Amino acid sequence: MAPFYAPAVAGIFMFALSGWLLWLSPERRQARAFSLLLSVRGLSLVALSAGPTATTIEVARLGTTLYPPLCLLATASVLYFLAVYPAPRPWLPRGMLGPALFFGPVAAVVVWAILDPNLVTPSGPPTDLGPQAMFDSYMRSRKGPIGVAPTLFDLTLIVPAFVLVRDYLGSGAGRKRSTLLLVSFGFFAPAACSCLVAAAFLQMREGAPRPIDPSLFNYGEMGVFAAWFVVMIALVGYLVIRAIREPEAGNRRAARMFAALVILSAVTGGATALFRDPLDAGAAIFVMVAAWSTLGALIVTYGVVRHSLFDIDVRFKRTLERGTVAAVFVAVYFLVSEAAAELFADFSGSAYLGIGAAALLLLALHPLERVALAFAGGAMPKVKPLPNLDRAERVEFYREHLELMWMDGVLSAKDRLVLAKLRSRLQLEADIAERIELEIVSSGRPQTPRAPRKPHPPGPG
Repeated sequence: MAPFYAPAVAGIFMFALSGWLLWLSPERRQARAFSLLLSVRGLSLVALSAGPTATTIEVARLGTTLYPPLCLLATASVLYFLAVYPAPRPWLPRGMLGPALFFGPVAAVVVWAILDPNLVTPSGPPTDLGPQAMFDSYMRSRKGPIGVAPTLFDLTLIVPAFVLVRDYLGSGAGRKRSTLLLVSFGFFAPAACSCLVAAAFLQMREGAPRPIDPSLFNYGEMGVFAAWFVVMIALVGYLVIRAIREPEAGNRRAARMFAALVILSAVTGGATALFRDPLDAGAAIFVMVAAWSTLGALIVTYGVVRHSLFDIDVRFKRTLERGTVAAVFVAVYFLVSEAAAELFADFSGSAYLGIGAAALLLLALHPLERVALAFAGGAMPKVKPLPNLDRAERVEFYREHLELMWMDGVLSAKDRLVLAKLRSRLQLEADIAERIELEIVSSGRPQTPRAPRKPHPPGPG
């Protein structure tokens, strides 16, 4: 039962991440758009968990009814975020008309689906509790027009990855380029997972009680996912070819990142075919969706907050170092204590063997820290604490961060405060900072500029 709670845990985490992002950058449209996406996706994941884990039939029905409409709303949120990131697209209307263009029609459909559950499953929601009852009902129920919304959301996730990879390839070297790659990668991660749960779905379908609805989780729908995965592989192949033709560090890194993710998602997705019990396959799906969705949300959030936290890379590298030490410590402690318990099962003080293992690990703490430092240094070789930068590196760091903040063509009052703090931390002279800002701002609008306003005709007289 525990694996079915995984999406709910991921959803609650996304709520917290959304609040933090909104608190950090409330004035940035891009941050607000992604905060909305996190909230909607978090709510959909909670609804996903509600179906198999509910203790009352009303909650189970509510979860299975709400999940597809919320996926439809999340799809609109993905497209809206893409419309405003890294800068508002030229075709996007100004003011509230922009969000209304995406969310107005979808909100109406979501309300309609909530009021009329037959739009999700014409045969109705489940009539019993538990994972088995939910899967039996879901497999035997026909999909309504809103029932395909989860599939639509899964397929939509790859769209930002393609568009932002294009923007990445057209950008110059620097934090702006690496940020576009990060955000693209963050959408690519859950999309890769979504395309590879077909094996588990088919296992569930084969184990579902008859009569089974041939239109639900059928081979045609799984074929769509397989074709979409081929398209994703084509993107990776293009990045590899680009890295071969232009073997600069950024292109090689992009090719390695996306190729590694495709391989990892293929292994984890294909492993679901090993589950013979449909419930085990369903549990694996829930865990995979929660894990990959959380990973994607973290990566995109990391890319978005680089606008507002100039030392986020340093903080992340420090967290990576400490997290590596903690992970190795816990893993070795577990293995040693479990092995000791097996070898000395009759020893009454076997609990003390775990304490002894912890003591040995404490003695090895310094070597562990050196390993973690080397690992973090290899993962982020160019990231150094600000005081350790030489003068040329400080000037370049300031330039790259200013370019990153200018991606949307706006320097807000809060941006000015962040830049002032950065100048102080870098001990950079004001005239040099002003010259850099003048160069960047006068070089033109960001890569995806807004259409200029038409001048008003002069009035009479």
